[in-house]
Amino acid sequence: MEPGILDPEGEDEEFFNCEPLIEVDDMTMIESSMDKFDEVGFDAATYCGIWTENSLRIIMYKLFKVYEIFPQFDVSLKSLINYTLEIQAGYFNENDYHNQEALIDSC
Repeated sequence: MEPGILDPEGEDEEFFNCEPLIEVDDMTMIESSMDKFDEVGFDAATYCGIWTENSLRIIMYKLFKVYEIFPQFDVSLKSLINYTLEIQAGYFNENDYHNQEALIDSC
């Protein structure tokens, strides 16, 4: 498996089994929606259109995995998921501009 590619049946299985998350049917679609996720040309609108309420959790997981934040700062998967759920619960309600797409675009 290439570094940075998500593997729901391998090392990323725990993440994809978390509730509530997503059913993984097409990994090609998942990976193509995150093409250039760490570059200026990343299309946050298309990505959020595909993953809707799961967008933040998936992109944060990918960022933590690719940049090795989990081991570097001893962050657990459960902590990351709870953190993203808390952001979604509060951040998006305060201001209409503060939405998932704007947040992901600024990551």
